[in-house]
Amino acid sequence: MGFRGIWLPLQYQAQALKKQNKTVFLDTYFIKILGYELDEPGVEWLFPRNDPYFSLFYQICKLDIEQLPDPDCIVLIDVTYDDWLKLLGTRSRNWDKRPGFAESYSYTLQAIDHAVEQLCHERNIRLIRFHTEFGDANEQSARLRSLLIQEKVL
Repeated sequence: MGFRGIWLPLQYQAQALKKQNKTVFLDTYFIKILGYELDEPGVEWLFPRNDPYFSLFYQICKLDIEQLPDPDCIVLIDVTYDDWLKLLGTRSRNWDKRPGFAESYSYTLQAIDHAVEQLCHERNIRLIRFHTEFGDANEQSARLRSLLIQEKVL
């Protein structure tokens, strides 16, 4: 809920800029996706079903799906397991070092993929997949820009 308080205003700011015919990128479009992820097996670590606030949080997530503005498209960034481990190594977060966290990659990836695909299908949002590689951020940004031009997003 703490992150929601930060991300929610960004959704509305992006929508206002979009109405001014400006191109907007949000890297925090988790609010609507989360409403689908909670139904996925293997993501109980995200919000355990036995948490006394789960049903309330679930209702909030479902309302967010209906009430918050939709983007024109979602870019789903695909990261290989090896590259994911390299990225985690650059963050130095204790959360990433918890027992079992590295093993959560495959089922979390499946949950995210399914959640994003379901959201895009139900809300008629265009889905673009970007296969990233670990390395130079400028090179990856240029590759993504080329893809978005090719897909006529930019």
